Amino acid sequence: MKKSVSGFSLVELIVVVAILILLSGIVSVGVSRLRANGKRTQCMNNLRAYGTELVSYLDDFQGRFPTATDRANARAWFNILPERLKRPPMVDLVPPQQEPTDFSVRIPNDDDFICPSMTYERTPQQIYYCSYAINSDLVSMGKKARIQNITDPAFFIFLCETPTPDKPMMDLDTIRNNNEILSYRHRDSLVACFADGHVDTITQAAMEEQNSVYKWNYKEAVEDLVDQ
Repeated sequence: MKKSVSGFSLVELIVVVAILILLSGIVSVGVSRLRANGKRTQCMNNLRAYGTELVSYLDDFQGRFPTATDRANARAWFNILPERLKRPPMVDLVPPQQEPTDFSVRIPNDDDFICPSMTYERTPQQIYYCSYAINSDLVSMGKKARIQNITDPAFFIFLCETPTPDKPMMDLDTIRNNNEILSYRHRDSLVACFADGHVDTITQAAMEEQNSVYKWNYKEAVEDLVDQ
């Protein structure tokens, strides 16, 4: 009597392989999203630390923002806020010695200034590298820019991610003009720190829509501009 031989048919094998490929794709997408979420969380943590210290700074300096942008200026946000947090200020970060053609080496201890989703491509002209920049309207207003004048500081942008890592001033036009470089790093959104110290993500559409609740222009964010 012949024994029956059990096994998979060709159709069954194809179905099993197809299921495995599908499951592999689902897992891959899930892992990719987890990594992206982790990078966004780290980016938000960077700015959240600065936002928390910004509130304390504003209390100490009569509501005036740290608007200097010179790397060597102790009152620039990237120097004063990290220093108050007992972290390395930008002025103390020195590019490492390297071959003239190799500028891909990270500046030591710069994690607080770099979004994990940002490609590190420092050029010879960049003596520092930063993922975040201050609202240029605050810089142009200088000492006139005060938190007391802003009607809704929770929607007025203080710091935002920037596509120009050696430029300390940021505005909406810079984001628009560098959209391909920036690519809205976190699922079509950017991380921003607001004048009240809180941190959130903002989509491109939310920033650019007419009558957006998010403000870059200081004069548009105040009811009565106080000249003092």
